[in-house]
Amino acid sequence: MPAMWPVELQQLLTDWFVAWRKRRLYRCLLRLSDQQLDRRDLSRSRLVERERMPLRQIVAEQRCRRGCQEANS
Repeated sequence: MPAMWPVELQQLLTDWFVAWRKRRLYRCLLRLSDQQLDRRDLSRSRLVERERMPLRQIVAEQRCRRGCQEANS
């Protein structure tokens, strides 16, 4: 039987990767003009706030959301 990673480690790495990708997305969106952001119904101030948020905090929010969704299921 092949060795497997601990499930917790795999989930931890996934959480950090998703948080990093979100922050990259926020940085890309901040390059758009205000008109382009308005068309997408996005707020520049909110994007700046999310982009400056530490990865640790983004990961914690993801885990909280996932925990709440699992509790409701």
